[in-house]
Amino acid sequence: MNLWNSALRRRPASVIALVLVLSLGLAAMTCDGTVEPLATPTPDPELKFEIQTEEVGPSRTNVILLATNIGQTDVLVETSLTLAENAGSDRDYSPTTRAKITNEGGREVGGGARETKTLTWVPERLRAGVTLRWESALRCLVHEPVRVSARISSVEVGNVREAYFDDLTKDAEVTCLPPRQPGT
Repeated sequence: MNLWNSALRRRPASVIALVLVLSLGLAAMTCDGTVEPLATPTPDPELKFEIQTEEVGPSRTNVILLATNIGQTDVLVETSLTLAENAGSDRDYSPTTRAKITNEGGREVGGGARETKTLTWVPERLRAGVTLRWESALRCLVHEPVRVSARISSVEVGNVREAYFDDLTKDAEVTCLPPRQPGT
């Protein structure tokens, strides 16, 4: 204490300034996050993505997209389904909203438009251990098989971004039951 008192008598302003600078420096290091506690590393996302089909009637097959988070890290996913010009979508389903349907130029079109179209659903949080389902009631406009392509992408919504993953894509060839012949 005597050392402190003697230093204070000799240069009181400089000692007080030094104490303030050291105190503010320690406070700044703890407040602005420059001194971080040891963090547990976030494991990489592990996702399973598949296309399933279910024939439901003449000229109609449900296309079902299933994304399962088999890992331990939540992700934000945007899901899309691209249909060839020889197919349409009578209706669609997702965990929250209907899909926005656009053509190759990005213009909104109807589900039955005879052009290549993409159904894009709003981003969803896919929590660890959960499976989400998106579905389109595909209408075959011709008698030949229909090509579909599905994709899930990692997205950022506002300032929220969960663990990043590379896009996952699946392609499938879908067939529909033939239309009923009149009189059968």
